[in-house]
Amino acid sequence: VVANDKGESGGGAVQPQAAPSDGYSSSASAWKLTSQGSLARISPATGWLDGRFYLIGGLRACADVNACKSIRDGVAYDPSTDSWTAIHEPPVSLYDTTGVAFQGKLYFTVTESMNASLLLAYDPGTNSWTQITAPGRLGGLVVAGDQLIGVGLGTHFGGDAIDRRYDPASRTWTELPRNPTSSGNVRSLVAVGDRLVLTDHNILNGASTYATFDLATQTWTAQGTLTATGTPVAVGDCVVWLDGDSIGGIYQASDGTWSGLAMDFSQEETDRLKATGLFDANGTVVGSRLVYYGQLLDPSDNSMAALPDLPTATLTGQVAIGSPDGLLVYRVTGVEKKAKATAYYLP
Repeated sequence: VVANDKGESGGGAVQPQAAPSDGYSSSASAWKLTSQGSLARISPATGWLDGRFYLIGGLRACADVNACKSIRDGVAYDPSTDSWTAIHEPPVSLYDTTGVAFQGKLYFTVTESMNASLLLAYDPGTNSWTQITAPGRLGGLVVAGDQLIGVGLGTHFGGDAIDRRYDPASRTWTELPRNPTSSGNVRSLVAVGDRLVLTDHNILNGASTYATFDLATQTWTAQGTLTATGTPVAVGDCVVWLDGDSIGGIYQASDGTWSGLAMDFSQEETDRLKATGLFDANGTVVGSRLVYYGQLLDPSDNSMAALPDLPTATLTGQVAIGSPDGLLVYRVTGVEKKAKATAYYLP
């Protein structure tokens, strides 16, 4: 593995580069196989809240993925007791999405129609769900400090470009000030530090711009052309753009500077990561670090720590769930009656 700084990606100073370390700085030297998991499911909704990892809904593992039946139930895993607990099923099916933790509840968005979304909130205290109608079609949820924000999907996909703050106490939505981007472009929004970072991509000409929103003053600032590529992910005080299996740019929110990171992997190394399932965990956020090619990457200084290998397996499906201080990998092998679910935890 060779790490090379790519230089400026969006303007500003280049961050220092550090070589990968020899191992994961953790109290654990290997993955822990958890107690027996739940019903084998592929593409479940996932989340983390107050020390527990959640797997909700998804599809039964079957030979023809287009014919797999949906599952409505859910489970929570507590690593402190190595135990799985069934939770109440949501009012609608959930799959292949990630929830956000906010004020003691786990929130998900579900597309209700071409122009509308539902907001679902799970309360572990009462083991119950609340269903709220969103005022438009949402492209996701962002937790920014003490604010839960629904991201406007954009008019090109049947929504609008209006971002809204949700108040759980009154169950009301408040529009944020209009952002300085086109309503029809592809929009991505993340929260980092004291601001929101909006990426706006024009699918017609391929050009991208970005803007920042100050949470204190509630004002947008257009930042100009974006040369970083991919999907933005908030990691600690940074935003990392993941472009397929590569990193398209790293933005330091504290000072507005940019850096890049080029990783050169042999085919043998890539095949090994795919065989162990670590390749599929790329992009999972664990605390202030990001899983990337079998490493935990700290984008603040580009330092890396190697993760222990997972057992090799022929996988039907796998999801990785990060938390502030641990990583859970849930995997399924086989289909139909031979489907088997296992999970591994690394603190």
